Amino acid sequence: MDGRRSEMNDKYLSYLPTIISCHQITTLAIDDPLDLCQLRLLVSKMINLRTLELYYHFNNKSDADSNKQYLIDLLNDTSLCNMLMSNGLQKLNLYTNWEYPDMIGIASLIVKQLPHLQIIELNCDNTCNSQVPEALHILINGLPKLNFLIFHGGLRGGNQQHSKMRDLWKNSARAYRMEYYNPLITFDVPVLDFWLS
Repeated sequence: MDGRRSEMNDKYLSYLPTIISCHQITTLAIDDPLDLCQLRLLVSKMINLRTLELYYHFNNKSDADSNKQYLIDLLNDTSLCNMLMSNGLQKLNLYTNWEYPDMIGIASLIVKQLPHLQIIELNCDNTCNSQVPEALHILINGLPKLNFLIFHGGLRGGNQQHSKMRDLWKNSARAYRMEYYNPLITFDVPVLDFWLS
């Protein structure tokens, strides 16, 4: 689905029941924000949805601001999030090319609205966010079924932020193993992998 083509999405959604057996769809990938009403209609038909992939790629500030608000609106939509959970959503992949305005708030909303997630992948291209350690701490300790967490992005604050990342386990209610991959190629972003027990 492509959030920039609302009329085409409406047409697609009207034909959907005759083209596809929606109960067989397990993964939904959305390129740029999709209208929440369209998303709610789509999710209501996908009773076996396990993976939701959200891709937000854009180049100007107004797009970035509206898409940040869209993500917050989506995560604040209790009926939509309840539908995702009751349909069996297990994995959330969120890809952006902008910095989260309030990463701690986004992590808190994920914990509150999508409590049964088992896998989360956050990909923040072109960003370094000082809120990363606290946000990851919220996800690790707030989602009891979470087994695997992947974070693509950098850390601001130099040694202080890296120290916070190393010390996450001291305040964690859950045991986990963390691996850090810092690519040698400059256009790749560092990756943090967490295996939780």
